[in-house]
Amino acid sequence: MPSLSATSGGKIMASWYDRRKATSSCVNVGDAGCNYERVGRQSTTNGATWEPAEITISTGIITQPSQDDGNVQTCYAGDYDYNTALNGPDTGGKPTAYVTWTDGRHAIGGVPVQSVDFATVPLP
Repeated sequence: MPSLSATSGGKIMASWYDRRKATSSCVNVGDAGCNYERVGRQSTTNGATWEPAEITISTGIITQPSQDDGNVQTCYAGDYDYNTALNGPDTGGKPTAYVTWTDGRHAIGGVPVQSVDFATVPLP
């Protein structure tokens, strides 16, 4: 579930869900291997080259939402993944990416549910 945004000056933010820190497989919702982070990579050359290191955007490991509501797809994350990048006066002239994603760290009745999290990420 990647998302991509670019400023008019060619600065790009790409972000995606990442399970590389998982210590087990993801077989059933609730398995530690189903947990993820939102990570990204940036470019200052309109995508011709990319910064050498990925950045972690989320503030910690995210629990995969399991959703007890029968009207909502269980074990799903993805509809809220958006990047927007700006470099105008509303960002103080500094290029900035705004990243949203599905986050399951919020629980209702002990069940991790889909919510949306947000981060402001300075672009190089």
